[in-house]
Amino acid sequence: MAISGISALGDSVTQAVSGRSSPTAPTAPGSTSGPSFAQTLGQVVNDAIGTLQTGEAAAIQGIQARCRRSRSSNRSWARSAR
Repeated sequence: MAISGISALGDSVTQAVSGRSSPTAPTAPGSTSGPSFAQTLGQVVNDAIGTLQTGEAAAIQGIQARCRRSRSSNRSWARSAR
């Protein structure tokens, strides 16, 4: 699941907080150019969503397995009660 417009969100937050239309931050000497804050934030959010979706799928599979086991044991109990 991709979040669209994450860079627009970053720009609007920067503008709201600083009152500027474009952020200007001092650059440390010898620093290299890397991904922007919006790109990094977007990647972190996408990774977190992926992790949640994976955990959700595992939880659903666990519940389904329990339900199958429960139905199976109920059937064997019903047969022995006859």
